[in-house]
Amino acid sequence: MKKIIRYSIIALAASFALAACDKNEVEYLPQPDYTSNLAYILAPETSHQELVYKGTGDYVVLPFDAEAEHTINTVRLTKAAPEDMTVTFAVDAEAVEAYNKEHGTEFAPFTGVELINKTLSIKKGEYVSAEPLRMKYTDLKQMQDGKENYMLPIVISSISNQGVKKSVDRGNIMLTYHSTYKANYVNFSKETVDIKALLTEELEISSTVDLTGLLSADWAADSQISARISINNNYIEMYNAKHGTSYQAYDGASLSKTELTFSTGEGTTGALTLSLPGVEEKVKTLDSFVIPIELTSVDGVGAEIGTTKVCYVTIAPVIACEWSITDPGFRGSPITDYSNAHTYLNGVQDDNWRDKILAAQDGYDYLKYGNVLVIDLGKEVDLTGVKLRYWNGNYSLYNYDIAVSTDGSKYNYFDQGQCSYNNTHYIKCGKPVKARYVKFDIWYAYYESYGYNCFLRYITLYAE
Repeated sequence: MKKIIRYSIIALAASFALAACDKNEVEYLPQPDYTSNLAYILAPETSHQELVYKGTGDYVVLPFDAEAEHTINTVRLTKAAPEDMTVTFAVDAEAVEAYNKEHGTEFAPFTGVELINKTLSIKKGEYVSAEPLRMKYTDLKQMQDGKENYMLPIVISSISNQGVKKSVDRGNIMLTYHSTYKANYVNFSKETVDIKALLTEELEISSTVDLTGLLSADWAADSQISARISINNNYIEMYNAKHGTSYQAYDGASLSKTELTFSTGEGTTGALTLSLPGVEEKVKTLDSFVIPIELTSVDGVGAEIGTTKVCYVTIAPVIACEWSITDPGFRGSPITDYSNAHTYLNGVQDDNWRDKILAAQDGYDYLKYGNVLVIDLGKEVDLTGVKLRYWNGNYSLYNYDIAVSTDGSKYNYFDQGQCSYNNTHYIKCGKPVKARYVKFDIWYAYYESYGYNCFLRYITLYAE
């Protein structure tokens, strides 16, 4: 259910009335008849205001004071008043029905106002009333019943001098409002929570995940909101399809509670933990896991489920690494035999990279944003590190990922790091890792915005 209130003023008395854009706007109006003495009123200056209300009936946005008096305008004559006279106004709901029939619109009448000085006086010989018409809102909640468009019809109901007539075209002013409702949407604070299992000499990962503040509301709860969540593995296929992964379900994962609350005045939920029994043994297999947590329902005044209704907790083993621009001293020695190796750029075999960048260690090839370079060593090795040599620092990489695989399908990434601007980058593994395939995902070079892509001279792989 969506409801925003727009307040726009369309005056049938205005000399500058707007052209119609749809069936709920007013058409151009003809000029007044100056051959007769006609009474008319102009629109107030304020127009196109927007009001937004929520489930409590209170307004989130209110650009005017609902308790104050509001000036409409003075009443005017096309000729001087023949005597002291009065013009009386009224709120007439039937005028809305007539307006709709004439213009093909669908306004609902809004009558929740009081005309404070409904009778205005004009002195003999004058053209304009001594004071403007004023009104006060008495029931704005009339516009909270789910209808789309409302009209407040203020009309000239009587004129004391029979020689002065009401202007047919400008004897009424119609204040229009477009009304919708704004819910307090409840969403997951994050779409993903990524848990890294660091593969060092000893595995580093906790068997519990702190999910405090997992849910958030658009604004602090007006009264208590209850939200129910659950683990739903039916979303795993969707996650893998979107991210190009092959993450598995984590059997045995559980939440410390499945009902969360927003206390009055709070915008986020409290303590919550996710238990991961046997996580160390699972991660040692180098498999990656995803746990989809679904927001299934919410209860509370004005509360509804928002667009982010699933949070994915991922558990992925990553290879602990040291990133630097100085030689850290690699274990083992450089790989020099590439006789059975092949290289692939963006999925297409291109062994020029093997011949120049790997074997000859003397190439000049570009890598740019979105490129994926894969090295198939042709055999499994115990990889201990990677060295990247650039033409110079201007062409060095700023953001890139390195991953390894033994089968070419399931990759484990190096722990994300970054090397500063330099002509050489060194990435040393925390412990030797078995690899046949080494993949480089290229994201950004230091001076890419100036047209400098990564200009690579060679890659050196180290193994025991």
